Amino acid sequence: MNTYTAYFRLLFFLLLTSAASAQYIRVDDTYTAQQLIQNVLLNNQCAAVSNISVSGGNFASGSQSYGYFNGNGSTFPFQDGVILSTGRAVRAVGPNTSLLDDGNNMDWNGDTDLEQALDINNSTNATVLEFDFVPLASHISFKYMLSSEEYHDDAPCRYSDGFAFLLREAGTTNPYTNLAVIPGSTIPVKVTSVHPRINTPNGCEEQNEEYFGAFNGREHPTNFNGQTKVMTAEATVVPGTSYHIKLVIADETNYRYDSAIFLGGGSFNASTYLGPDRLFATNNPLCNGEAFSMDGTTATATTYQWYKDNTAITGATNPVYVARDAGTYTVDVKFTATCSAKGSVKLEYAAPLTFSTYTLLQCDDDADGLTAYNLAAAGELAKNGDTTLQADAYFTTLADAQANTNAITVINPYYNTTPNQPVYIRIQNQYGCSAIATVNLSTSNNIVTNPAPHGECDVDGTDDGFYSFNLNTLFDNQILASLPAGTQVTYYPAYNDALTFSNVITNSQAYANTTAYAQNIYARVSQGSDCYGIATVQLLVYSFGTSLTNENITLCAGSNITLDGGSFSTYSWDTTPIQTTRQITVDTRAHIL
Repeated sequence: MNTYTAYFRLLFFLLLTSAASAQYIRVDDTYTAQQLIQNVLLNNQCAAVSNISVSGGNFASGSQSYGYFNGNGSTFPFQDGVILSTGRAVRAVGPNTSLLDDGNNMDWNGDTDLEQALDINNSTNATVLEFDFVPLASHISFKYMLSSEEYHDDAPCRYSDGFAFLLREAGTTNPYTNLAVIPGSTIPVKVTSVHPRINTPNGCEEQNEEYFGAFNGREHPTNFNGQTKVMTAEATVVPGTSYHIKLVIADETNYRYDSAIFLGGGSFNASTYLGPDRLFATNNPLCNGEAFSMDGTTATATTYQWYKDNTAITGATNPVYVARDAGTYTVDVKFTATCSAKGSVKLEYAAPLTFSTYTLLQCDDDADGLTAYNLAAAGELAKNGDTTLQADAYFTTLADAQANTNAITVINPYYNTTPNQPVYIRIQNQYGCSAIATVNLSTSNNIVTNPAPHGECDVDGTDDGFYSFNLNTLFDNQILASLPAGTQVTYYPAYNDALTFSNVITNSQAYANTTAYAQNIYARVSQGSDCYGIATVQLLVYSFGTSLTNENITLCAGSNITLDGGSFSTYSWDTTPIQTTRQITVDTRAHIL
C-alpha cells in the first residue's frame, strides 16, 4: 500500500467517525452545581441565585449521575442543557444500543420529598439539583424533556420512574408544588401518564398522547428507548420573594431501566405573565370589538415598553395596555441595566355576529293577531341552521336585551300582546360572543282543509274502543293537497300543543287513540318554523263492546224463535241462504221461517 492510499483511507475513516459521532449528544459530568445553574440553566440576571447543591450516584469510576449535555449537531431538541439521571449521565449518549441499568449494589437512596409529591414510598437512586432564587419578575418557566428506558413493550402500562420539580417559599415548611405536571392538571409527568396506546396482549389505552415524543430506534441521539415532547414547567411567583426549587429524579422500586430529565440550556426564564393566549385553537378567542386589558405591572420595574407583532407601539410605556385588534402583544419590563423580563400574549378575534330581522308566522284560530308561541322556534329561526349558535334569552325591548335584564321567563307558551310584536333574542356563539336578533311575532291567514274523519273497526283482539292508526298514510296527502312544496305535517294531541310544538306525536305511523271510540288530534302544517295552518283530524273506532256475546238457547221440539241482531247499520246472518235483515226466525231444525 502506498503512502497516499493509506493517508486517504485514514482521512475517510476519521471523517466517517466524526460524522457518526455528530449524530449523538455529548455529556460532560465534570460540571459543578454552580456551573450547571449559573452557566447553563439560567439565561438572564433577573433572578438572584444562592444555596446551589447537587447530589446523586457515587460511582467507583468517578462518573456522576448529572452533568452538562450538548446536542452536538444532532437532531436532539435542545442545543445544550443539564441532564439529571438515575444512572451514569455519560451513558445517555447514543446510539440506543444498550440497556441503561445503573445503580445496583450502591448506597444510593431515594428522596422523601419526591415520594410525597408523587404519592409513592419506594424510590431509589435519586439525583437532586436544588437552589434558592429571588425573582424580579412575576413568572418563571423552564423547558424539559423526560427520557426513559421504560418506554418499551407494555412497560408504560405499569412501570415508571419518578421525577418532580418542587417549588416552595424558601425557609419555610410549606408544602411543595410540583411543576412537572400535565398542562392544565395536577397529573405528574411519568412514563405511565404520557404514552400512546399500547397494542399488546397486556397493553393499555393511551395517556396524554399529545405530549408523547417517540419510541427510539437504534440511531438516536440518546441511549434511551423513548421520550416525551419538550414540555414547560412554569409558576407564578412574587417578585422579591425568596423561593427554593428542587429538581429531582429517581428510580421507582429498583434500579432497573434508568430514566433522565433533560433541562434546556438557558431556559430558566423570569418573565412577565400576561395571561393565556386567546386563540381559536384553544377555543377562547376574543369577541369582535372587545377591549382586552393587559397588565404588566411588576414591583421594582423601572420602565415598560409595549410591542405589537415585534413593532414598538408609540407612547405605550405604561404598565397597562388595552388592545382592540388581533396580534401578538409583548411588554418589555426593565428592572436594571442587565435585567429585563418580557411577556407576550397572542390575541385572535372572532368574526362579528350579524342578524337580519326575521318574522315568525304562527297560526291564529280567531284571526285577531294574538296567539300562543314557542319562542324557541323564534330562536331557531334567527340561528338560521347554524349549530354553533345558541339562543340564550328573550326580551320584549331592545334596551333590556342589550342590558341582559328582564328576560322573558316563560317562553313556551308565550302570548304576544300586540299583533306583529317584536321580541329580541340574545344569541351566543361557541366562544361566548353575543349579538341581538329581532323576530316579529306574526300570524298566518292560511286556511287548511280538515281531512275526512276516518274510522276503523276495533279488531285488534281487545274490544275496548282503542285502535292503531297510521296517521301519515291516512291523512298526509289529504292535508297537503294543493299546498306549496316543502310544507310538512306533524301531529299533536291538542290544539295548543300544535301551536307551541309541544308533545309532538312521535309514533305517527302507529298511533293509538287515547280517548275511546272517538278522538280529535291536530295536524300542524308548517313551512320551516312558520305555521301554515292547523287541521283537525277526527279518529273513530267502531266497537261492538259487549253487545254481541255468544248465547246457548234451548228450544222445545216443534217450536221456533226470533233472533234480533241489535241496532246496527248492516247485518249478515250465518244461514243458508245468508240473511241480511235485523231479525230472523228459526225452528229447532234451523229452518228459516
